[in-house]
Amino acid sequence: MWNMPNKYYNLTFDIGQGKKAIMIFLDSCILDKNTEESFLEQEKWLKIVLENHENDLNVVWKMVVVNIPIWSAGMIQGDNEELKKNIYPILYEYKVDVVFVGKGNLMQHFVSRYENGKAQEYKILPEGNYQCNNDIFDLYGQASDWIQGQGLHEVLQGAGGRDLEFTCWNKTTSMADLVFSLNKYGFSEVYIDTEKLQVNYFVLGQTQAIYSARIFKFYY
Repeated sequence: MWNMPNKYYNLTFDIGQGKKAIMIFLDSCILDKNTEESFLEQEKWLKIVLENHENDLNVVWKMVVVNIPIWSAGMIQGDNEELKKNIYPILYEYKVDVVFVGKGNLMQHFVSRYENGKAQEYKILPEGNYQCNNDIFDLYGQASDWIQGQGLHEVLQGAGGRDLEFTCWNKTTSMADLVFSLNKYGFSEVYIDTEKLQVNYFVLGQTQAIYSARIFKFYY
């Protein structure tokens, strides 16, 4: 059963060797649509939670979960400008590793790279003639490897049941690179230990991942 103690809350997981991962759950409806007061209240809470873990050397991974995507190259959904302007800078400031999102009816992986240690400047998604289809988009093939701190990863998994939407592979800005996209029904699994965070994307009915994103704590 779902156990959601509040509209927004956080959990801590032991991952071995005395190390931990934190997962922060946000109410993206408040962030996107509700009153200024409720938005600021949740924003303040998010900063406090991240500040409380900022200097904890036992926290290896920081993850955030929201429903509405920050970035999406779906034919219907698209980027959320409020989250890009207001939440992305906080996630960068406190070096969040991954944000898990739904809403868009497909599966995608975005990476917002940190350039010379700096966050990406806000860029509004322009209206245009987007090129959309139902082909797989995999910039690096079946897997991509990253070092922690290279950027913020967005894992979009919304391919669980509703009518799927096409990928518009050029429906992006310089804020984040689309690395993988597929509009087939499926799911993702997340593996975490003290040295690696790995997300595997599966197509329904298949036992082998069609794509994997791997973030390593150290160079090997």
